[in-house]
Amino acid sequence: IAFTVVFALALSSPCNAAQCTHSCSSEFVNNCVPFQNQGYEVCRDEIDGANMPLPLSNAGCVAGCQDTDEMAATKDDNGDTTTCSLGAEAFVANEQGSPITLCSEQICSLWSGRGTTACKVLMDVPSTCAGAAGQKCPLIFFFHGAGGQNSMWVNSVGPDIHDGTNDFIGIYPQGVDNQWNTGSQSGAVSEVDDVAFVLSIMDDFLKKYFSWDGSFFAYGHSNGAALANKLAANGVGFHGIAAAASQLIQTPESSADPADSSYLYNTIPNHVAQLIPMLSLHGDSDGTIPYDGGVLFGGPYVLYSEADSQRIYADLNGCTSDEMYSETTVPAVTDSGVTSSATKYTYDACNVVGYKVSGGDHGVANSIDGKAITKVAMEFFKDVDGVVSSAVLTEDHSADGGAANGLSGVSFGAIFAALFPALSLLNQ
Repeated sequence: IAFTVVFALALSSPCNAAQCTHSCSSEFVNNCVPFQNQGYEVCRDEIDGANMPLPLSNAGCVAGCQDTDEMAATKDDNGDTTTCSLGAEAFVANEQGSPITLCSEQICSLWSGRGTTACKVLMDVPSTCAGAAGQKCPLIFFFHGAGGQNSMWVNSVGPDIHDGTNDFIGIYPQGVDNQWNTGSQSGAVSEVDDVAFVLSIMDDFLKKYFSWDGSFFAYGHSNGAALANKLAANGVGFHGIAAAASQLIQTPESSADPADSSYLYNTIPNHVAQLIPMLSLHGDSDGTIPYDGGVLFGGPYVLYSEADSQRIYADLNGCTSDEMYSETTVPAVTDSGVTSSATKYTYDACNVVGYKVSGGDHGVANSIDGKAITKVAMEFFKDVDGVVSSAVLTEDHSADGGAANGLSGVSFGAIFAALFPALSLLNQ
């Protein structure tokens, strides 16, 4: 089935607004739009948003200014609105640095409350996953930290995705207001159901590539790591997670918001959490989210220590009390560039691994054992691929923003070969 590109509608500006200045237009067209392939809508939102980036502000951009002809022309060039149809579409590799936008017409329509930027999902497909090979390529969802953007992964993870040694497809979602609702958020973000949003991405991915029958994993940093832990706590079927610079919440065990969500568990154990391989990466000098846990940002949320968090995952995965971990020491370079070491804790019997970086702050490390921490995570996912059986979405995500049971152990190919049920989501 053909992959159709649909160009985004222009954002409206007040009819009495002045036209954007020449310097603003130049910065928009020559620097903002091509930066990591982010496109017209992201840059337009940055001009009109509450926190305009300094390059656009310094160029004289003013919120609500009318597009110049040069700015408007980039709407037709970015190709960042795509529609996906039900079918066994073949995977097409993209060039490193130029990910495609996944099913944005469907996702942004169903999740219109996220705005025009936070509904966009980037997909990075290496040449090793082109064509029929892509049907078995695992997915890795990469979740940015608070204040981050999904475009950051294009250059930080993209080179490893495309280095020819991996068969992973990168999925880069964007959080509302550049953050994820992991339970402790307040204000409008507390009403965003990010677990249901992640599952709806899988819905549309599977509608487009229903012959796909691979595994899917989650990597997150800080606030993104908290989302990875929340996915695990709510038992939605991921085959493994890697959490950098955050651990499990201890209390409260569940959240009240979003009020209509089926995914309110904050911690493990509970009656829905399932076996899931877990990798932890954390610096012992983290001044933002301490390695030893404690009260989070003044409360009321309290985090487990990393040691306790790893033990909880080990128990979940079937390790008994007498099956202790092993410890080894590997070289590391801290996030401030200091040569150091990391202690590696391995629960061999239950696919739980943790790294404690000596002197590592909130960025954890520039490298562990000679590899970037995202590369460490990719190698962990490669090692545990197949530990958890294939899973498939089996529920309609319309009633509450997400299926109550998330994903269950049934082959993707088998269910889609029979018939994929119509999926509809309430606007979020």
